[in-house]
Amino acid sequence: MEGFAFGWSKGWEIITEIGFYKGYAMRFRDRLIHPSSSIDDVPSEGTLRKQQAVSSFLDVISRISFDDIKNGAISDDILLARRKFKQVFPNVYSPRITVAEEISF
Repeated sequence: MEGFAFGWSKGWEIITEIGFYKGYAMRFRDRLIHPSSSIDDVPSEGTLRKQQAVSSFLDVISRISFDDIKNGAISDDILLARRKFKQVFPNVYSPRITVAEEISF
């Protein structure tokens, strides 16, 4: 029973991770398409590049199939999705360092 519980736990972690990637990318894409400042603005070249990068990332996510988990390709697809996420959204993994000006006790 321990093996089943461990497999269930790891499977849930992977599904949650992929769901986070997909939701984050879709929200980011929507913000690029409809920025809050002005909808009538013509997208800049940088915005078009970001839209293409996000679209290619969403393509990678959509190719992941959980139908045949015994196939070894799923682990390769997940690793590719992780690498692509770090490439497209580098600021998500950047550490936030805060410096306290003065500590008093």
